Amino acid sequence: TLFRSDASSLLMVVTNALVQSDPTYNPTTPLRLVFISLHACGSLSHHMLRLYTETCKAQSVHSALLVNIGCCYNLIEEPCSESMGCSSVSSTPGGGNNTK
Repeated sequence: TLFRSDASSLLMVVTNALVQSDPTYNPTTPLRLVFISLHACGSLSHHMLRLYTETCKAQSVHSALLVNIGCCYNLIEEPCSESMGCSSVSSTPGGGNNTK
C-alpha cells in the first residue's frame, strides 16, 4: 500500500514504486493510470476528481481512466456553486441551509 501526502505528488509515488519493483522500468516512459474509488464517501469523490484532473495534466501521463462510485452525498463538505447545479439558497450539494 502506498500513500500520497501533501509533500509528495502521486506521480512521484507511482514512479518510485515502479522503479523499485522493476529495475528495467524507464522513468521517462509515459504512465497509464487507473483511478478507482468505490464507496467514495462524502467529499472523497470531489478529492478523487481533483486528483484525477491534476494528474492528467502532467506530461508524464499518457492516459488515465477514472471509475468513481460516490455515496453519502449528505456528508460532502465542499462548497457548491450554481454552475454545479446548486440553488442560490443552498451552498452544499446535500441541500444544507447554508447561504452564499
